[in-house]
Amino acid sequence: RRDHWPERCRCPYLVLLDSGTTIYCPHTGDDFIRRSDVGMCTEYGIGSRVECRMGEDGRWFPGTVIQVHEDWIDSWKSTPPYLVDFDYGRSRPIWGNRYNMRPTSIVPKKRATSLRFRVGDRVDCSCEDCWKPGTVVKRWYSEEGFNKGHAVPYQIQLDNGDLIYAPTDTSDCIKRSTVPKKQLRFQPGMKVECLVEDGWLNGTITKLDAFANGRIVPYQIRIDSGDMRGDRVYAPVDNDRCVHLPARFRKGDVVEVAREGWRDH
Repeated sequence: RRDHWPERCRCPYLVLLDSGTTIYCPHTGDDFIRRSDVGMCTEYGIGSRVECRMGEDGRWFPGTVIQVHEDWIDSWKSTPPYLVDFDYGRSRPIWGNRYNMRPTSIVPKKRATSLRFRVGDRVDCSCEDCWKPGTVVKRWYSEEGFNKGHAVPYQIQLDNGDLIYAPTDTSDCIKRSTVPKKQLRFQPGMKVECLVEDGWLNGTITKLDAFANGRIVPYQIRIDSGDMRGDRVYAPVDNDRCVHLPARFRKGDVVEVAREGWRDH
């Protein structure tokens, strides 16, 4: 029943056609609706090469399955059984049966399953009404809450620190970025002090743009002092509250301070 229908108006069935269109069936008789012997295709996985029949002329188009949703019936309004990346350059949702979806041995000129970007590549992502720059941190990403077998081409860490994912590997969703990454203050081999649970410890920068807990962080640092000597830690942000150059003076050193001229302090 639709909200705008009269109060007593009911329809026995809402039917999702294999084309993805929904229709209402107003009657229950065999003249209007009957059990079908055309089953849905369930045998394809991510990477399967298929052909799908589309359009009024019934042409077959080859492509590669890039998403599989085995539990699609639970969220049929927004989730198709398959998302197919067609060789002609577009990805489309497919409700496949044996009459409109079949395996194929056609090899694409450019392998459809080879993603355009690698981990670490700089990209721009379409976010609502604007493009935001970031860095690819994972390919074929899946997370808790996705339907079984569902994976998306990329997970991206935006320059503001947010983690998002790109549902398709298409230029209207994700593209190569021309925005340079922010330059870090320190280079490998430089001596620094970094903040850990026990306070500030001396260390050495060992790696830039390191991966830690699924994120890109500015620095990997080797601890050079205390009980943690030799351990590797990560600086989550590049600021003085997290990592800075060692202080030039130690407690007890005699120094001069510029305050209306130099004087002992």
